[in-house]
Amino acid sequence: HSILAGNYFIEISFIGFENKIIKDILINDQKDLKTIGDISLTPKAIEGIEITVIDDVPVIEFETDKLVYTPSKDILATGGSAEDVLNNVPMVLVDQEGSVTLKGSSNVKILVNGRENRIGEGGNDVDNIPASMIEQVEVITSPSAKYDPEGMAGIINIILKKDKDEGFNGEIKLFTKSNEYHDFAEMGGLSFSTNYKKNKFNIYSSYSNNIIYRDRDGLREAYTTYIVPEPSSGLSADATESNNIKYTSVTNKKKKNQVFRFGSDYYLNDKLTLNLEGRYNSYSASEKKEETIILPEFEEKSHEEAEPKGNHEYGISLSSDKIYDNPDQELSLFYSYDKHPVDKEYDIIVEDSHRDTTFIDNKYISQEGKLFYAYPLNEKSKLELGYDFNQTYNREIMNYFLHVHHEDEDEDAHIEGVNKYNYKRNIHGAFLEYSIELSEKLSLKQGIRLEHVDKNINFNGTPEHWYCGEQEFDSYTECYNICESTENTCQLTNNPTDELGAYAQILQENNNMDLDNNYWSIYPSFHATYNLSKKRSIQFAISSRVERPGGGHHGGSRQIRPFPREIHSHYFMFLGNPLLKPAYSTNYELSYKSPIPMGFFYTNVYYNNVRDKIEWYSDNSYQDFDVLTFKNADKAKSYGAEWFFMIMGQTLGGGLWYNDIQDGTDDAELNLINQGMNIYGKINLPEKYIKYFGLELGFYYMKMKDDYGSMFGKGGTIWANTGITKSLLKQKLQISLKVDNIFNS
Repeated sequence: HSILAGNYFIEISFIGFENKIIKDILINDQKDLKTIGDISLTPKAIEGIEITVIDDVPVIEFETDKLVYTPSKDILATGGSAEDVLNNVPMVLVDQEGSVTLKGSSNVKILVNGRENRIGEGGNDVDNIPASMIEQVEVITSPSAKYDPEGMAGIINIILKKDKDEGFNGEIKLFTKSNEYHDFAEMGGLSFSTNYKKNKFNIYSSYSNNIIYRDRDGLREAYTTYIVPEPSSGLSADATESNNIKYTSVTNKKKKNQVFRFGSDYYLNDKLTLNLEGRYNSYSASEKKEETIILPEFEEKSHEEAEPKGNHEYGISLSSDKIYDNPDQELSLFYSYDKHPVDKEYDIIVEDSHRDTTFIDNKYISQEGKLFYAYPLNEKSKLELGYDFNQTYNREIMNYFLHVHHEDEDEDAHIEGVNKYNYKRNIHGAFLEYSIELSEKLSLKQGIRLEHVDKNINFNGTPEHWYCGEQEFDSYTECYNICESTENTCQLTNNPTDELGAYAQILQENNNMDLDNNYWSIYPSFHATYNLSKKRSIQFAISSRVERPGGGHHGGSRQIRPFPREIHSHYFMFLGNPLLKPAYSTNYELSYKSPIPMGFFYTNVYYNNVRDKIEWYSDNSYQDFDVLTFKNADKAKSYGAEWFFMIMGQTLGGGLWYNDIQDGTDDAELNLINQGMNIYGKINLPEKYIKYFGLELGFYYMKMKDDYGSMFGKGGTIWANTGITKSLLKQKLQISLKVDNIFNS
């Protein structure tokens, strides 16, 4: 268009900037227009009325190497624990005993806020974590080199809430439960969380008080045949002896715990945040068990086990996170210290007129530290590196008294004393990862992790009595001085073939143990992602994992403790193996994810190759006893597949697995196959759809079998739950009702 000659001005405006006017622009008749040059605008604060944006957080999201589950609208998890939340996460199962499995394996590393779980009895014990405190759950089935390699099946990271809303905010939950064993007045709890944020500070806290019951009936049968060769016939067996063990039990266990968290964020500026957090957990438990031994001799026994009031743990953590203008660049530091200064247990068994006792005093200390830095080399490549350490110390002092009754003798035989067990482990790891986007469709990530582990197992037993033949002594030295001049040897019982013989033999074999083990390990990883379209991709991953004997909080010591903790069964005992080697695994996984009409689909297939597989093992070297321990098999191979759909917010999925354990011997327990399958589904209809209330239905089907038989019956077992919820007072109050295990499976 032609512009008439004259004097003009230009006004420039843009949202978020002040208007700018350029005056005295002269246009002559020749229309000789000249450039004005660069124009700078001044930013301006926008004033307006308050705007509230409300949207539902997706229940399931996929990130580069993990699945993220958000349970905020999960009715079935309301008022429960982390067990209830995990049971609704695709690919994860928590059975009725609280064991968490992934890919059909309980060898899972569970983290809380990215660090080892310290809340509860062991690393994989999550029933002390209230569901109301959980913000998200991350499932990492093929972890890269920057993650701790512990956990063959993968990693589950539970992220706890830390509200950051401006001003003062709070939430409170009150819940109660009832079942065929306990009414509403016996089970339930209270939890609340709150935060206050203003200027540079955010102060947050949470508290929960929980009462949990576990009730179960048990049956155990064992049949053992001993081959007794004649001395003159070499290895040929001329006679056999057999031993049948069969007993039933009814167990009622009550757990109480309180968890308190308090922390603060301090924002030095928009890009640097400091955090300080403290935790305190007090807990107690009581368990009553009625045991009836049917074979080899009929007996009735009453067990009373407890973790008395006063047991507690506390921890403190410090962290610093720095972000940069480039979101791919970040720096973080983290340190935590946790301690169980008081953790006591006792076990009292009453049988006829006899009373056996065990008193255990535990102490547990751990420290963790991490340094992580990510640096983008350019727009399509990034370097990540870091260092972490994990130090643990576990001390147990066990006072015990165990008797055995002889019908033909005036006095009962007994063994008593004090056992001291110490376990120390230090792990130092460093990793380097490099990721690059080769094209819009193909990206690669490769990494390597170097670790050094040093650990020490120390065991010392000080029994009260020693025997040289029929003579009794108060110390081993006194007994040895007498026995040295005879053909006898010092024993812990004057009748090594009775029920005390196995315990005495174990104590003599392992007393004054002091084992050191130091080793280096390398864990490479590789991930390749190919984008078939904008939202459809396929990924291939190789990861290296390990199962370290004795890992997973103080509960992991049962694998390596060289003396039984539960010594009051005359026919069955559990014994750790301090000589176990780490089991290493190379995992291969191919996964595919894609949108489908009104939802999305995910599936993966995997193959794991394991060296020195750690397996349960029956040690038959103790006659008249069924001794269960651990042993390394040569290798194992695992195959499996998982899948799930999510359509209009509803989930349907399942999986199957096949494990083949192989050993160079003909030992049946180290050469076996186990396999299983599961199917799960969940229907969630929010209140905004039904209008009157929200409705949720969930089910889980499982079938497992091995060379010895089937679990959950030949046809498998199905669990089902349902729940409804109603919002009141403009969604400030929510009431939920849940029915668990509808079929009483």
